[in-house]
Amino acid sequence: MTVIDPWVIWLIMGNAMKPINSALPLQQLGTGQLLCIVPNFQVGLILQQPHYAEFVGVGAIVGGSFDIKCKSIYAIGNVDFSVPTTYRERQRGFQLRMNYMKQQQAITSIPSPLKRACLMVQQLCGWIGTTEARQIPNDLVAQLVGVLPRTVENAWQCYQRGDRVTANLAVYCPLPEPQAPYHPAKKRTALM
Repeated sequence: MTVIDPWVIWLIMGNAMKPINSALPLQQLGTGQLLCIVPNFQVGLILQQPHYAEFVGVGAIVGGSFDIKCKSIYAIGNVDFSVPTTYRERQRGFQLRMNYMKQQQAITSIPSPLKRACLMVQQLCGWIGTTEARQIPNDLVAQLVGVLPRTVENAWQCYQRGDRVTANLAVYCPLPEPQAPYHPAKKRTALM
């Protein structure tokens, strides 16, 4: 992988979020270029699409056809990006992106808004740490799981009291074993 300069829209530091160079990332995502979030400790992006928001964590792919219509980006921590150059790097990045999506989808499918908010808070704390997760605005966390910002505030109060919500999400998706890239020139035979 070739590491490129990091671009950050919202860098979470202390108790405030500070905007930095907001035009560059959206333009870059609009081109369709694939980028991979370099696996640093406790970093991630929240991408606001036209009708939903999505958390993307370390190792996952951003860009391509997924994010052409992205409205805004919130970076958590100092996010670095690399350009995936091999088939295996792209495959691993796409698999990680799908794993984050499946986890978020499983949380979103729970009928109770408070339970959804509590599970999303717990999941964010697991992905990026409690300190960083607490600094994300409640309205942005609310968009991740389709609840009101006040519900997210209630979820944080539950989390701080030590109340943990459990759910049988069963969406842990381990990465598949690396496979050889598909070569259309090779003849394949079907078993019948």
